[in-house]
Amino acid sequence: MTVGELSTRAPKPLRTLYSVYMTQMNKMTNKLPAGTYYVGDLCYVVPDDDWRKFCDRMFPDGYPVGGVKEMADGIKYADFCTKYGDGVFGDYYAGGAYMVDSGSIGCIPMCALHPDLSHDEVRDFGNIVSFDEAFEVGYDDVTGTITFGDIHIVTGEDDEEDYDCEEDDQ
Repeated sequence: MTVGELSTRAPKPLRTLYSVYMTQMNKMTNKLPAGTYYVGDLCYVVPDDDWRKFCDRMFPDGYPVGGVKEMADGIKYADFCTKYGDGVFGDYYAGGAYMVDSGSIGCIPMCALHPDLSHDEVRDFGNIVSFDEAFEVGYDDVTGTITFGDIHIVTGEDDEEDYDCEEDDQ
């Protein structure tokens, strides 16, 4: 059963759970404080010892929960699942490209990154962005757009949907 079919063909308790989940995802907006952040797939920059904790916060009950989270030391960050999982996604900020292997994109203060990574290495995986004031973060479930301040990363465009194999035969 696909996610789309879940909303119409699943038993009522499961449909209700799906509706609550989608309503929460559609309303995912919050703020992070001003500072310098890494924006990209957190799996590339978070210390290996901490990655399991990040995954546990992203999927607390087996379902993805995007939004602002807090690390044990009080550092706040945000992460959201992409609409279609892994891939390379672009933004409307500086033409950045974001490689994704964890199915999510996050925004985390630079001080929380793996200590052995240089700024050049970090830029290989995403962008380093300075925000002068608190900024909104959010996820639009319809378009799959993840927002960090003025950065809008579209993860919902699927070029393969528009491709018709039969056109090649004519």
